[in-house]
Amino acid sequence: MVSKAWVAKAASRWSILAAFLGLLALPALAQAPQKAFTRDDLAAQAAQVEERLKREVSPPANAELARILREGNAALGRDNARAALPLANQAVVVAPRDPNAWRLLARAAKALNPRDWRERYEMQERAVAAAYLAYQRSRNKSEDAASLFLLGEVFEWREMCL
Repeated sequence: MVSKAWVAKAASRWSILAAFLGLLALPALAQAPQKAFTRDDLAAQAAQVEERLKREVSPPANAELARILREGNAALGRDNARAALPLANQAVVVAPRDPNAWRLLARAAKALNPRDWRERYEMQERAVAAAYLAYQRSRNKSEDAASLFLLGEVFEWREMCL
């Protein structure tokens, strides 16, 4: 017959092992779920664009994301991409985790009529990176769909510009 002390000791060891394994699993649970569409080249390009924007864009001290997005969308609605682009740049610096800010930037860069080839290339790069980041940072299926649709439009537009 097994003693009660042995059973208690074994149960204690198993509970310690279970707690340890649970702690090992915590980082995996805390990570965001992997998106269905990922590309390393786009991720690298997006990281470069985001870093460049952080260095180059200084939003006003009292910048409110809702106001910036509203004004940026209004400028795009008036077909004024030149006015929308700085607002979109501010939006992504103010709220880099917000997919709406990245979608605004992608749409503004795509709508801009470039002055020269350098600006055309820069806007193509910025639009692709922004649409990809909008998808990567979307928080639900609806945002996923809107961002992927925009990314498809940006890819099509980029191919037509070449």
